[in-house]
Amino acid sequence: MGDNTSIEWTDATWNPVSGCSKVSQGCKNCYAERLFPRPYPGRKFTDVRTHEDRLQQPLRWVKGRRIFVNSMSDLFHEDVSFEFIAKVFAVMACTTRHTYQVLTKRPERMAEFFAWLRDEHDEEVSGTDPGEMFWPRQIQPNEVWQPWKPLRGNHGGYDNCGPLWPLQNVWLGISAEDQSSFDERAQWIAGRHLADWNLFLSVEPLLGSIDIRPLLPNTLWSGSPTWRGGELKWVIAGGESGPNARPMHPDWARSLRDQCTAAKVPFFFKQWGEWEIASTANGHSGSVMPETGERYTWIGKNGKTFNPSAPNDQDCWSMAKVGKKKSGRVLDGTTWDQVPTVSS
Repeated sequence: MGDNTSIEWTDATWNPVSGCSKVSQGCKNCYAERLFPRPYPGRKFTDVRTHEDRLQQPLRWVKGRRIFVNSMSDLFHEDVSFEFIAKVFAVMACTTRHTYQVLTKRPERMAEFFAWLRDEHDEEVSGTDPGEMFWPRQIQPNEVWQPWKPLRGNHGGYDNCGPLWPLQNVWLGISAEDQSSFDERAQWIAGRHLADWNLFLSVEPLLGSIDIRPLLPNTLWSGSPTWRGGELKWVIAGGESGPNARPMHPDWARSLRDQCTAAKVPFFFKQWGEWEIASTANGHSGSVMPETGERYTWIGKNGKTFNPSAPNDQDCWSMAKVGKKKSGRVLDGTTWDQVPTVSS
């Protein structure tokens, strides 16, 4: 499982873990669960497994790529051991030609992993001398990349054995879908042991308005929550896709874009999902969709949907379910493909 992908913000996927379980409303129509029977026939999606045979896959890729780690799972799922997670980090550490994107809905366990990693050694990881790498005593990086040799010519291999900590080629991200999930998960990456990592946020599916300013740089903040810490360097947002996709209020996406623009943080708008604004500019008129004869759905800022009409006291938009391909990726006349400058 892996290699090329159609995900707009990455180049390849790498799945040393497969299977997952749902933790919030953002998981309700999980795309990974929908696709799971194809590569894993006969297995339940909740059957979480690790795949030692896939650990060396990035070593085979000679040209550097952006790699989404575990598109079919969550690296920090409670059924994945810290020892195995450490092996994944060992591979990422010795292949610095790649940029890795690790996205989780379980940042509390990610924090536990780094605490465990730190406690396996005589001094804290945050106090590591430049160029020195820490690993659990029972796991050494060369156990993962053997019998590979250093990268040479058109042959795969490892880049180095002593990268800086934290790993500059690894991006740690949290996934959130609304304000409550953001507040719950963001506090875990605000701690000092994660503050120096490259941090990003994925808001897909976007199911509500979110104020992300507590984790944005160049932003004055005095509200609640009061925690501050690591700062986001990238934000990805998008609507939901799939047969049961929920519509996204346009102002939710606009708010995230405006917050990022004010903070000078790159913003990537991935998609509208299955729904688009039902406007004459998009080819819609009257009270029903010309393609299906169905009435349009109205969505309010609070996430409630109305059909066939919206109440006057709600700030609603009329939305048409037209499919991901037609709805596209344009937000207010612009394709937002901003990505951060990567240094390794």
